[in-house]
Amino acid sequence: MSGKAVCFAKDESGSLYGRSSAPIYTYVSIAVTFLLVGVASGYLVAPIIQTSSLSTPIRVGENIGYGIYAGANKVGTLTLWVDNIETFDGVPTYTARYSIVLTSAAQAGLLRIDNNGILRHARIVQAVGDGIQWSSEIYYSYIGGVMRVIYEDNRVPENYAQVDNSAVMGVNVEIAVPIHVWYMLRTTTLTTDYQKTFVTNILPEGTNAVISSFVVAGEETVSTAALGSFSTWKVQGTSTFSNMWVTKDGSRIVKVEEQVGDATYTYVLESYS
Repeated sequence: MSGKAVCFAKDESGSLYGRSSAPIYTYVSIAVTFLLVGVASGYLVAPIIQTSSLSTPIRVGENIGYGIYAGANKVGTLTLWVDNIETFDGVPTYTARYSIVLTSAAQAGLLRIDNNGILRHARIVQAVGDGIQWSSEIYYSYIGGVMRVIYEDNRVPENYAQVDNSAVMGVNVEIAVPIHVWYMLRTTTLTTDYQKTFVTNILPEGTNAVISSFVVAGEETVSTAALGSFSTWKVQGTSTFSNMWVTKDGSRIVKVEEQVGDATYTYVLESYS
């Protein structure tokens, strides 16, 4: 799993759809195990510092759940939630978290996203069984164009290693990691034929990156069994994901489709509060 492109949106939130040579579902690892092991080891623990509100469709307290399907079979779940608004590096940010639970693995992450949907900080941990497989933590400084990456390799316990590097990314370059793209789309004013290009970090190392992009292909009504129908923008991506359907008001992602080899995996909205 090391060195595969988990393309999707900036760091630490892992990703709902890392684009790799294996299904992201197999790529994700840490669910309940991570939530227990991760919190115990200090991951995803952040001070709750409420600041001013931010004016985007994202809101504090939202909790969004998805079923992950391979054809007609449900193979996992994804949960996204926003704890609070914090000041990070002098900028008000949403503290967004996520957990992906699959039959074979799990992944959990924390993202700090500013009012423009730009990722400022991310932590992502992946685990298989009872052990953390890898963790990545990335800090972004858009003032100096510096990205700091902390990468911990736990895949072979006796060869445990930690790498702490800084890389100059360029002042105007927007960076992303898998799950963050979901928030990037929600804070973007989408219109027909809208396009955007950005850089996606490759996890778990995080210092390498690939050019990613998306384009709005049109409007479409999407029906869900649990919550009814939604008027959405259909978004098509390159390098990072296949198709995503975003509500017109930006409040949520209704559906996501990912093609991995000959298989199609679908994320379907099942709960929103």
